[in-house]
Amino acid sequence: MDRNNKAEIKRKSKKMLTVTIVISVLFLLLLTAYFFRHQIVNLFTTPEGHPSSEPAPFERETTDGMPQGNVPPANGDRIYNILICGEDKVSGLTDINLLVNFNTTSLTMSIMQIPRDTNMVYDGYYYNKANGVYRCFGEDGWDSNDPYVQNAIEKFDKEDEKEMRGIAGFAALLERNLCVKIHYYAVMDLEGFINIVDALGGVYMDVPFDLDYNDPNQDLYIHVAKGYQKLDGKAAEGVVRYREGFGLADIGRGNMQKMFMASLVKTIQDNASIFNADKIIKVCGIISDNLVTNMTTSDMIYFANNAMTLDMQYVTFMTCPIGGDYDFNYGTWYTCINKEATLKYINSYFNIYDAPVTMNEFDPNGVFYYDSEWYYGPAEIVPEYIYKGSDMMDDNFVPEVGN
Repeated sequence: MDRNNKAEIKRKSKKMLTVTIVISVLFLLLLTAYFFRHQIVNLFTTPEGHPSSEPAPFERETTDGMPQGNVPPANGDRIYNILICGEDKVSGLTDINLLVNFNTTSLTMSIMQIPRDTNMVYDGYYYNKANGVYRCFGEDGWDSNDPYVQNAIEKFDKEDEKEMRGIAGFAALLERNLCVKIHYYAVMDLEGFINIVDALGGVYMDVPFDLDYNDPNQDLYIHVAKGYQKLDGKAAEGVVRYREGFGLADIGRGNMQKMFMASLVKTIQDNASIFNADKIIKVCGIISDNLVTNMTTSDMIYFANNAMTLDMQYVTFMTCPIGGDYDFNYGTWYTCINKEATLKYINSYFNIYDAPVTMNEFDPNGVFYYDSEWYYGPAEIVPEYIYKGSDMMDDNFVPEVGN
């Protein structure tokens, strides 16, 4: 591939660039919506109601009868939180979990990865990881002891609407304990992700080291060589799901996903023909077969229309602050969030209300608690992994993976 004309290609594809700012699912949502907006219909409507007019998902004292957290931002911005997950159909686990904040007024976006091994204890479920919540309420059909979560999942039939029940339950549990309002959620089968990468013609990426991993229980076999190459769908799946050899464990895995994100954007920049009608139609068909969401077509059109003008310097990627790894369940490893650091992220990037979430309000059910040293320790004990979208577009961008 000729890589000498990147500046010119970047200029020509600037608008299309912004639809690729989130790994897999969000990218696909926006790409599909863009197709509907500009190729099929000439319509987009603002979602009904102001996003901050909805009740806060956590209890707090009131002033003049109004919850303190239930106050729209002073500048009147329309700010939405969206949960995006990528599911492995074999295991029923969500190996990709992203919390996205999109301010469609100021055109800024924040994306936080929630590591798959994050400790989450809830409703007596035997698999206490973030990537198991979706399966718990969906495929396994568990109910919740928390009325807020139960109210979210009981709207969906246990047999006929498992996927919606699962993702709605995951969103509600995060709402309740991260103390954020999640307006929309979506989950995509990772098999669909493989097919879409293939439909787009592959993704060019400089893989930092050899990736070799076998897990027959999940029918997962990863063998990707080190070096700059074009990844097909199966290899791309291996990159985003690879889980061995990271000195930084879940952090390294998350940063590897960020590397793929940047590579996906660069590939699109270098291949303008990736957006021809035939490919987009094929991608739309794959999405319709593999995506479950509470977004309407009109909702997706609205977000895509706003995303078209996003500047990557106003897009921020981060990983939920986590501390050490723990083996406390028959050889299964977990990670524990740091409460102070995570709350700082929530108030800085995801709180849609004027009033900040307090330490006493955060994690009321003790869902994230495991180890006092990491959970209750000061924010300074855990490193920050925050990247600007514009930095990720640099040719020399290589986030730390700890190999």
